[in-house]
Amino acid sequence: MKLRFESDEPLPNGLYAAHVVEVTEDVGQFGPQLKVLFEVDGGEHDGRQLVGWCSAKLSSRSKLAAWVKAILRLEALPAGYELDTESLAGKPVTIATEKVQRTDGDWGNKIAALYPAGQGAPAATAMQQEGMPF
Repeated sequence: MKLRFESDEPLPNGLYAAHVVEVTEDVGQFGPQLKVLFEVDGGEHDGRQLVGWCSAKLSSRSKLAAWVKAILRLEALPAGYELDTESLAGKPVTIATEKVQRTDGDWGNKIAALYPAGQGAPAATAMQQEGMPF
């Protein structure tokens, strides 16, 4: 087995081209959760992996639905849609990261939002180009 050392330093707030590595199920404080592993593609942080968490509930107002629509480039999920989480692996996406302080005092990243690959929030993109955090 080969293991690669990864920095614990959080990424700066920003938009990053990435892809979904895998989606696994876990049980958290609030019930069934999905743990989504993303990997940054290109740039200074190429290969860096980040974890995003969301409820395992797929409904019109859930974070999972918003993420699936961004990953699959859909405007809406069709009625009766069934998600096979394995189908998300390898799919490109744009992730918006935010630096957050953890309960232990250390800093880490939070996946603030997902956008279809090659896209991002227009206001956030403009601020990022001006060097302002969002």
